Amino acid sequence: MKGDDIVSNRIRASKPAAYEFEITLCDVHPTVWRRFCVPANITFQRLHDVIQVVMGWENSHLYEFRFGKTRIGTPDDEFEVDATHFDARRKRLPSLGFDRDDVLGYLYDFGDNWMHVLRVIRPIYDLGDRPAYACLDGARSCPPEDVGGPHGYADFLKIISQPSHPEYEHMRLWSGGTFSPMRFDKEAVNQELRRRFME
Repeated sequence: MKGDDIVSNRIRASKPAAYEFEITLCDVHPTVWRRFCVPANITFQRLHDVIQVVMGWENSHLYEFRFGKTRIGTPDDEFEVDATHFDARRKRLPSLGFDRDDVLGYLYDFGDNWMHVLRVIRPIYDLGDRPAYACLDGARSCPPEDVGGPHGYADFLKIISQPSHPEYEHMRLWSGGTFSPMRFDKEAVNQELRRRFME
């Protein structure tokens, strides 16, 4: 075995320093997605917090991760910790033994029912000088909170694309007055990640 292969195998035998994920919002067209990385040993609560930042959600609703029969969320009257339901504040990413191309579900807002597909792009064994929290790429703006799920968002987009629509002004003001479905500012996302998690 060559020296480089030995070093590579030793690195892979160690624990990952980070995971690179890709997250895609389901049932929304055109597709809203992000690629990002996080430290490998964080809790699922922290992963949720990061997803909220990279996607552009406002963290004002309940959430749940799904991996096979495993459910991970915040315990309440309807979510009791047991053999398949885990507290996101205590459950850490390595406990599920992620590998490349593993897929999780991430449900945000049980009313609007925003389902996301979260795919493990790769475990990262050596970050070098790169930040552990980083948004790497993405496209398009996250829908406004409380817009009514994918169907409500589709209706919202139709309305704000027609200034003559009777609900146009109301929806424009309701969404902050400057909503653009095509907007994605990677640097602004990374600034917020640095502010929230690295300072």
